[in-house]
Amino acid sequence: MTTKKPQKPAKRERNWKNVTVRLYADEYQLLLDLCDALSVPGARVDKSFLLLTAAVEEATLLGFSPAAPDGDPAVQKRPKEWKYAVPERAEESYAEQLTITAHPLELTAVEHAAEWAHVKLQRFFMGSLMRFGAKRKHADPENAKLRTIPFSKQFTK
Repeated sequence: MTTKKPQKPAKRERNWKNVTVRLYADEYQLLLDLCDALSVPGARVDKSFLLLTAAVEEATLLGFSPAAPDGDPAVQKRPKEWKYAVPERAEESYAEQLTITAHPLELTAVEHAAEWAHVKLQRFFMGSLMRFGAKRKHADPENAKLRTIPFSKQFTK
């Protein structure tokens, strides 16, 4: 009677990717303020999920989605340029690092949108967050916490 050697379990592939986003101190504070303003009793908005949600939404508006990460040919009104880029500041160092865990389909769409917009991925995340926050502030004028968060006019158009 022969005995079989136990087989190693099949290597499981991850169904997520990590990306690190570096933020300036004021950007990190804005992120904290937005999370606080958007949280409701019993459901706290997480920093990394908010950044990812904002970036996926912005990528989708530009025609890059998990379903069409290379760009959806059906998007007729893609702007000539992305107006929401947040510049890097050579004189200032980053204050915080945040690791975002994303599904590969979502992250691929966001990466392609950032590439199309000619901005670094972390700047796309931040510009998307600013745009998301400004739109949410406009859509929810009753939210007292959101009303206190200032956004540049660049993000309100």
